[in-house]
Amino acid sequence: MADMRAIATAWEARAETTHSYVIGTRLNAAELARVLEPAYIRKLPRTDGWGSEFVLTADADTYSIRSLGSDGKPDRDAAPKGPMTHFSNDVVYANGSFVQYPEGAG
Repeated sequence: MADMRAIATAWEARAETTHSYVIGTRLNAAELARVLEPAYIRKLPRTDGWGSEFVLTADADTYSIRSLGSDGKPDRDAAPKGPMTHFSNDVVYANGSFVQYPEGAG
């Protein structure tokens, strides 16, 4: 979760300069690292605690960072639900706060 906050802080800092969260046509951790390192973050975390690459989405005004959880698969229902009780659930950070997270960690 700390890595997700670090990514968000760097991405938000860049968006203040560019007025957009969009980084190009292909949004993945490698491309985000290319535009954020080293000006906004020394080394961008690319994978979650289970070794899966973060899933990133963005448009001009919004962004999200998603860890696919311990099972490495997206949740069936993509709509964030607040606190969750299973580590297989996705962890989602969007627009400055966690919107789906392990219970007790919000």
